[in-house]
Amino acid sequence: MRDIKFRQRIKGMHGTKDRWRYWGYDIDDIDADFTGPIGMVEWDDRPNYQYTTLKDNNDKEIFEGAIVRKHIKDNPRTEEFIVRWDENQCGFNISRGKNHWYEVIGYENPKLMKRNR
Repeated sequence: MRDIKFRQRIKGMHGTKDRWRYWGYDIDDIDADFTGPIGMVEWDDRPNYQYTTLKDNNDKEIFEGAIVRKHIKDNPRTEEFIVRWDENQCGFNISRGKNHWYEVIGYENPKLMKRNR
């Protein structure tokens, strides 16, 4: 079983910075309440990003939309990409592996997003 989690950037109120709102459901706990997005904040058109169930080398949860750096064992080269849902594979474009690991380096970087479209 896995946690079903999402995150969404919500607009800051009264001139405060935008922030992330996390919500979802722990399906291992049948009696747990669903934690949904709250309606008392100003939403914008930004999407919800789903949790991939993977964590990076710093134990940080990796969500869809993350910009990650892939490290391969015994290889000095790295690869940077944006985590996305792949309709053809019915899964995210990221996977577990014994010979590689990931590092989350950011979210919503326009320069990197243009390069990876």
